[in-house]
Amino acid sequence: MTPEQTIEARKTTHGDYAESADLAQKLKKLVREDGKHWQRSPAQNEALDMILFKVARIVCGNPNHMDHWRDIAGYGWLVMRELGAVRPRASDDLTPDSRYNQ
Repeated sequence: MTPEQTIEARKTTHGDYAESADLAQKLKKLVREDGKHWQRSPAQNEALDMILFKVARIVCGNPNHMDHWRDIAGYGWLVMRELGAVRPRASDDLTPDSRYNQ
């Protein structure tokens, strides 16, 4: 698959790249400028960036695409692990039931 074909195929799930990138940057700017607790650990900051990026994809693309929601849960889980709230276990699986794959 060529890069152009991949980009075209992703539009159905991720929306138009320029549109979702614009929204993601606006969301990140808002959090950085208005969020009084923005500067936390690098892992927390990156998780917030990625969650906002995924929110932009949900809003601009297919909101029923399970990967967006799984990724948001995963980034939250990574921060929870960093904070000591969870321990990694073999049974921690974010893969949904196959009927939810879209």
